[in-house]
Formats: sequence, structure tokens, C-alpha cells
Amino acid sequence: MAIISNESAKLVLVLLAIIATPVVSGLFAGLARRMRLRRDGGMEASIMQPFYDFNQLIRQQAGPAEKPAMFATLLQLAFSLLALALIVLQRNLLAALLLQSVSGLMAIAANSVRPVGDESLRRTNPLKLFLTYQPLVLMAAAGCGLAAGGFGIDAMLGLPRPLIIELPLLWLTLLYVAYISSRQEPEKSLHGPLLAVDRLAGCFRQASLLLFAGVVAADSMIMAGLLALLLGYGLATAEDLRGRLHWRLLAAWGWEFVYFACAINLSWLYIKYLL
Repeated sequence: MAIISNESAKLVLVLLAIIATPVVSGLFAGLARRMRLRRDGGMEASIMQPFYDFNQLIRQQAGPAEKPAMFATLLQLAFSLLALALIVLQRNLLAALLLQSVSGLMAIAANSVRPVGDESLRRTNPLKLFLTYQPLVLMAAAGCGLAAGGFGIDAMLGLPRPLIIELPLLWLTLLYVAYISSRQEPEKSLHGPLLAVDRLAGCFRQASLLLFAGVVAADSMIMAGLLALLLGYGLATAEDLRGRLHWRLLAAWGWEFVYFACAINLSWLYIKYLL
């Protein structure tokens, strides 16, 4: 009976996470936009503006050119929802990250359906960016597996101390990847309802990544969710902070510095647990 109650509670958490993710993400985006407009001296927008924009997209009519992209768009939403659900249910981390990766690939496929010779296709390369940062997420998962002795999220949360103590550089890398992926805004080939679904799927993908970062730094799923909320707000307002600071180290070294930091952290874990 206790097992049934526990599983029921986890299912309730999944439903709450699915409902709360787009709501919280929209509120954070609206708050960040309002703060940015106030700082620049412009007319203040409503904090609910992202929801108004989403509703307007849903009401638009999808064009005939978007039909080939519909299947990929719906698939990326399904995979992103499954990835988030697996993490909330404390299942296998690698399986969740695989679904999250496939959702990202479906997003790229959906947005690559453009007329031949489109200028925006030559200006952006989302696949190259995806292949740059996605291995870093898998490296962070590998570090979790080494430190926890497996990839079960329940085992990671049941450790005597949070994984962040063993994975500080990998955890910072996760935050950097979350920031970069949240700012990835290639020119969309989708419009109307498909663009709304595309943004919704991206919201759930981002939530999975932030919840992963929360699992690394917390000792329970509730604390991981609270940390994911704080990190989400930080990412929503990070652009303003970035404009005020000089990130010379990352600007000069870029992804080479990030990969180097991950290699140091993984080397330490390998020496500690496998040698």
C-alpha cells in the first residue's frame, strides 16, 4: 500500500511539473522583459505578455508549407514531456537525457523545413551548436554515474551528500549549457500553432535540464524542483547581468575552456572511484 501511495505521489508531481513548467517559464519571461523595458526607459509591458503572445499564436492558421514540420514538432513535444517525467519519477538519468536529446534533434528538424536558398538557413547552424553542447550534458551524466555508482536518480538523491560537492565544474557546465540553449533563437520557419508548440516543447526541454542541475545540487526531488525554479529565474534575467559584466574568460576561450573544465572534473572522479 505504501508503494502505491508513493507511486501515486510521484504521478501527482509529474502532473504538477507539466502544468507548472510553462506557467512559471512564462511568468519569468514576462518579468524579465518588464525589467528590461524599465531599465531602457521604454513602456512597461504586462508580466502576462508571453501568455498573450502564446494565445495569439495558437489562434493563427498554420500555413500549408508547415505540414511537413508538424510531425517533427509534435514529436519534440512528446519527447520533452517524457524526459521531464522520467526525471520527476526518479528513473534512469541516461534514458531521460536521451529523450531530451532526441527532442532537441526534432526541434532542429522541424525548423529546417525551409525554402531552398533561404538566407536564414545560411546564417544559422543550430545542429552545430547542438552537437557542441549536448556532449557536455552527457559528460555531466557520466560524472553523476561515477559518483553515485549508477544512473538511477533515486540513488543520486539518496547519497549522504549532494553530488555538487563532487561535480562542481560539471554543475557549472550544466548551467552554461542551459544558458546557451535558452538563448538559441534561430529564425523560425514555423508560424502560428506550430511555433507555439515548438516553444512549449523548448520550455519542457529547458525544465528537464534545470531539474537535472537541481538533482545534482539537492538531496530530494522537492529541493531539486525548488533549485530548478531559482535557476530558471536566474537564466531569465541573466541577459541583463551579462550586459553589465565582462565575461572575458569565456569570450576568449569559449567552448574549449568549458570542455577543459569538464575533463578536469571527470579525471578527478575517475582517479577517486576507479583507480
